[in-house]
Amino acid sequence: MSSHNDRYSIGSESSKGMTILVVDDEPVVRKVLERSLLREGFRVVTAGNGIEGLERLEGTKVDIVISDIMMPQMDGLEFLVEVKCSYPHVPVILITGFADQFTGKQALEAGAEDFIVKPFKNHDIRYALQRTMVRLEQVKGKSASKKK
Repeated sequence: MSSHNDRYSIGSESSKGMTILVVDDEPVVRKVLERSLLREGFRVVTAGNGIEGLERLEGTKVDIVISDIMMPQMDGLEFLVEVKCSYPHVPVILITGFADQFTGKQALEAGAEDFIVKPFKNHDIRYALQRTMVRLEQVKGKSASKKK
């Protein structure tokens, strides 16, 4: 018998067709996340900073964003605010190597869906995506029931 979370397991049918935007100024981190997400069945778009990330959002239907916080030109918190203003339905998961309680609290208060500390393991990203996908499905269910 499958549990509720099995329905949202990464690599399941629910992840197929979903597009993740990965925004990080470190090429190695971008590549690791991209490879991992592609293996799990997601489509992946990448950007090297927040400005590029906003450009990608303008031209691509994105389901979930994963963004670093510490980046040049536009940091992840500024990027988060811009995303939430222009694309309020797109959840943003923030990652950082410079975490403290204030940063995590600030990120969540600004609208981040989740907050992950580097160095992270693949399962950290997997669990954050599972939680986010469950919340997306709940929101879709609520909006569908309101239309009836």
